[in-house]
Amino acid sequence: MKILAVTHEGKGGGAIAYFKNLYRWIDANQLFLPNTHKYQPILNYKLVKKMLLNELKNNDYNLIHNNWVRHLPKIKKDTKVVTTIHHLIFKREVNKRDLLADTLCFFIEGSTIKKSDYLITVCKMMKDKILRYFSFPEDKIFVIPLAVDNSIYYPQNLPEENFILFPNALREPKRKGFYFILPILKKLLEKYDLKCIITGKISEEGKKLYAKLTPNFEYLGYIDNKELAKLYNQAIFVIFPSLHEGYGLVPLEVIASGGIVISSDTGAVKEYLKDGKNGYVLPLIREKWMKILVELIENPSLREDIRKNNQKEKIHSWRDCAKDHLKFFKKIVEN
Repeated sequence: MKILAVTHEGKGGGAIAYFKNLYRWIDANQLFLPNTHKYQPILNYKLVKKMLLNELKNNDYNLIHNNWVRHLPKIKKDTKVVTTIHHLIFKREVNKRDLLADTLCFFIEGSTIKKSDYLITVCKMMKDKILRYFSFPEDKIFVIPLAVDNSIYYPQNLPEENFILFPNALREPKRKGFYFILPILKKLLEKYDLKCIITGKISEEGKKLYAKLTPNFEYLGYIDNKELAKLYNQAIFVIFPSLHEGYGLVPLEVIASGGIVISSDTGAVKEYLKDGKNGYVLPLIREKWMKILVELIENPSLREDIRKNNQKEKIHSWRDCAKDHLKFFKKIVEN
């Protein structure tokens, strides 16, 4: 079986982590398409078409695995196209979108779905959304959850340190829930003499926000996964108040690391995080977040119970995830 795996270039984010980790374990030719401006759909389409069709002209593939590259051209019938959908842009519901932008995203994403023979989604929630908004056979949509690198994310039993961890808070401050959680953090950090450590990329908006924060907020920048796994272990807890996610890898990584995570009810989080047992899943209501965070800060034995529960969790590795994909790929190629 000859596979062409297609994705956009990128250093971070769940979709890129998925692609890079998956194809450590699956033999395939990988085609990385440069990112172009999101408001230039015609240029995007021409670029994808040129690079993809040129690759297909020179090689025969049984299957194309499209990692949610939109603007997909029509592919010859004897090559099966499988598209992994991480999230639907037109239904992100984070910022107010104008009708034109929303309609454009709907048709671009719908076109890619229509040109796919099969779809993979990372959670049941996303499968339900696809069925709600697009006409696609339910029996050709398969849910394969994401995974972690268990050589990096595992319980290290490091001693707790006096900080709350907020990964990726300043990359997209609104989508990542920074504005929502900031009033709570300000009160907690002052009352309990804690620090809030922020990691990940930072946008121009994020830089302006960080410049106004007090010294008990510390931005470490983009750090490697091994260092991040240590922070998951050492933090008294990790917060993930995101407004929208396709899957939400951070809470899964925290659980695998034996840490404690408090997450919003977004993406697939509710499908793997057991509220009150190995972390918390909360609606975006400040009173509820304040209550749980105070309870965790003031109750070390509660934190210890959650850590013990997470050490018993069996989290799928990327190798397991790759096996699930290969099994699925072989099945559809043989049909």
